[in-house]
Amino acid sequence: MAAVNANYQGALFQAKAWRSSSEANQGKFEKALGEVGTLKATLARKEKELVDSQAELVSLRKGKDDFIDEYLDSTEYEDLIDKHDELLFPVQYTKGWDDALSAVLEKMPGSLLISDFPSPHLPTPLEMALAGEDEMEEDDRILDLDHTSPPGQTAGADDAAFPSREEEEEEEEEEEEEEEDVDKAD
Repeated sequence: MAAVNANYQGALFQAKAWRSSSEANQGKFEKALGEVGTLKATLARKEKELVDSQAELVSLRKGKDDFIDEYLDSTEYEDLIDKHDELLFPVQYTKGWDDALSAVLEKMPGSLLISDFPSPHLPTPLEMALAGEDEMEEDDRILDLDHTSPPGQTAGADDAAFPSREEEEEEEEEEEEEEEDVDKAD
């Protein structure tokens, strides 16, 4: 009987140990479930914030082009560009050129027209042409690559000194034909 009693006491002790361990684990489990609930709520809140911020980003991107266009059309931007041009293109750049031309005119009056010698720091007629071809006046100092005569010279007797592209191509073809004829004869 003592052996049965000892076994019973051992089983009872083991059952109490399991129960206390189970209660401790049940407390930890309930605490973990509470933390999981908190984490789920935090996750849901963060996902909503993410969706809201993405929607805000999309709307801001759509509004960005409108904002830029409004700014580029504003007087504030025009004033900024004017100030920028004043800083980067002051009169001092062209003043030296104008002074040099004036000095030449003082020494040799009537030798040149100042309007024929614009400052190199001013936009060239070609740059003005690129800005708006209809607004530019004809300037004989600009080479017309399709025209065979030199600038300032009208087409006429002097054109023989400047063969056209077609004439040059014809001469090259004739030379090639002569070379082929020589090769065939050999």
